[in-house]
Amino acid sequence: SVIRVTRRFHYDEVDEILSGHQYPAGFEFMSDLAGLSQRIRERRSDRGSIDFDFPEVKLILDDAGKVKDVRVLTHTLSHQLIEEYMIGANEAIAEYLTSKGLPMIYRIHDRPAQEKLLVLEQFLLNLGIKTKFRGKPREFSKDETTGISRRLQQLLVDVKGGPWERVVNYQLLRSMPKAIYSTKNAGHFGLGSSC
Repeated sequence: SVIRVTRRFHYDEVDEILSGHQYPAGFEFMSDLAGLSQRIRERRSDRGSIDFDFPEVKLILDDAGKVKDVRVLTHTLSHQLIEEYMIGANEAIAEYLTSKGLPMIYRIHDRPAQEKLLVLEQFLLNLGIKTKFRGKPREFSKDETTGISRRLQQLLVDVKGGPWERVVNYQLLRSMPKAIYSTKNAGHFGLGSSC
């Protein structure tokens, strides 16, 4: 493909445009892009995607390459917009190549091991948060996997804005296996994606 860039935007600039609804000439479609990205995000959540809320840190370097400042970035609508379209593009490519039987490298993420979930359950209980993660000792069925991802989603919603939000997010992340690349499609638990 050939991409011809006619205008570059910065995240802050896009956030300002979307909040003020004053679109540069020829870019009125940005409102539709933002609205569609939110619908895609809702659909991804419905299928079991787990959204962690961690602050992103950006290092500001001087001309010599030394760190001169550290900034904490917020995850705004413009970031979500890009995130959703990147995930969507990757899934579309993966689904297309898979349907054609063509070889490719997948980004896969296994579901958490039952033992890790039991440790998480005990950790949460020590904080006064009661939740249960039930399943077969070695492996979960598809229904159990969906149920677990929904409970993990709800857990993150329940602690949002509270005193345990950050520690629960980190502990939950530690309960998850790392996402890896593979030539075999095993789905992506964290994104609730089968491909």
